[in-house]
Amino acid sequence: MFRKTIVIVIAAVALAMSAYAAGVDKDNLKEYGRGIIKDYSDMNEDEGIEWVWLRSGVRLSEHRFKLNKSFENLTTVTDDDMEEVLNKTLPRTLDRAGSKDSGASVLRVEGAIFWAERANRSKRWIPYAGGHLAQAGLGIELVIRDGKGDIVCKIRHSGREGDDLDDAAEELLEDISKYVKGN
Repeated sequence: MFRKTIVIVIAAVALAMSAYAAGVDKDNLKEYGRGIIKDYSDMNEDEGIEWVWLRSGVRLSEHRFKLNKSFENLTTVTDDDMEEVLNKTLPRTLDRAGSKDSGASVLRVEGAIFWAERANRSKRWIPYAGGHLAQAGLGIELVIRDGKGDIVCKIRHSGREGDDLDDAAEELLEDISKYVKGN
């Protein structure tokens, strides 16, 4: 009886630990770096977004959005087209995905680029994944706050698309728009 109880307790602890660890891929943080999000421990994959946390009861689609300031570029890569897409297209994307009601509350959005990689044609020769790895890659983080300054949503998402960083930025914004509309 004692042995059976110990096995059950060990299994429960292992399951709980694996569920906790599943939310954050620590290798991803080491490889691509951290952004503006301070705590990743409560984030999980959801609806096409790599890591996300949404406060219980919050419906993003019922709010309007305002970008607090320009996107922070935490990388060494500079690309005016990429930054223009993020700074100008993100507000329009969120306007379309959010509430059309002028009386809806406004959520403030902070954004940062935590990873950027230009397209690299030499990677096209990598077996099985070269076509994908040769594309431009971009990773962004968004922290969304309510009127009191409390965080209501955190998003960390990255992807590869096309030959230019602005192509990758547009792809990410499409994914974020779908997430906001659905939540």
